[in-house]
Amino acid sequence: SRFYRAWVIANGEHPRKGREMTLEIFLEGQLFEVEVELCGRDSDGKPKPAAEAYSHVKRVVSSKRV
Repeated sequence: SRFYRAWVIANGEHPRKGREMTLEIFLEGQLFEVEVELCGRDSDGKPKPAAEAYSHVKRVVSSKRV
């Protein structure tokens, strides 16, 4: 899944057997390089008004501990 790939990048390695994959890994003093995508269409594929458009992280490319 996309979450698994992002989590592995943030952790620096695959999870050990039995380890819970929590969101806290993304808050542990890291800088992330991400790919951002504009969400400018609704669920029907119609353009959203400019006030309703937003950006979201499409994927985590890399991370660096600081």
